[in-house]
Amino acid sequence: MKISSKDNKIIKLAKKLHNRKERKENNLFIIEGEKLIKEAIQEGLKLPYLFSIEENQNNFDNFLEIENYEIPRHFMEFISTTDSPPPYLAISEIIKWSENYLNKSDLIIIVNELQDPGNFGTIIRSAEAAGVGCVYATKGTVDLFNPKVVRASMGSIFRQPVIYLDNLNDFIEKIINDHWQVLLTTPYTENNLNHYNYQGKTAIFIGNEGQGLRQDLLDNYKTIKIPMLGNVESLNTSIAASIVLYEVMRQRDYKKNN
Repeated sequence: MKISSKDNKIIKLAKKLHNRKERKENNLFIIEGEKLIKEAIQEGLKLPYLFSIEENQNNFDNFLEIENYEIPRHFMEFISTTDSPPPYLAISEIIKWSENYLNKSDLIIIVNELQDPGNFGTIIRSAEAAGVGCVYATKGTVDLFNPKVVRASMGSIFRQPVIYLDNLNDFIEKIINDHWQVLLTTPYTENNLNHYNYQGKTAIFIGNEGQGLRQDLLDNYKTIKIPMLGNVESLNTSIAASIVLYEVMRQRDYKKNN
């Protein structure tokens, strides 16, 4: 089906989904690019609409269950969130994770008021690669379905459970009562991350890019840092999270294989 007017209600809907409030109200989000769309289809996401630039409309002919709209290139530029619009853009139903992952895993991440969507998406990708059971996010964290988060996750967002917490203090109390080891990342501690044992149930806390973790949390729970040389004070949040996760993997793989 071809769309020839920007006033078309489906075009207007796609544009609205740039906004967090609209995504929540419509229970929909945008997926941009052929690779991510194909991954979403493979993972069973429901995609009610697919847009393709007119000259590229052929790669998705086999997915007949998706309503496919051919649009001019300048329409794709209008509804895309990237500087260089992709040939394909889809609208997907919101993914909802609701299981009790604490009973199914021994490694979780809690991101606290993370602001940068690229960092959040990269952490989700690293979490999947490291076998994290669930990524938990506090209030104030960027929206999971922000288009930049979706792109930065490189498809991991379709598979890696992510749950937003209503009350962080209650959650911490719960996991401590369930015998989880709680470790907070910060450059302002003497405790190197490789000095800890990660064989048991472990919860890794990652802080805000600019402010880090709240001082009341740092004062009451164990802290870890990544040892660094030179005059570097701290690392990018997503890089730091990845390094910590792979130290956990390294220890667990070593234990398993020796």
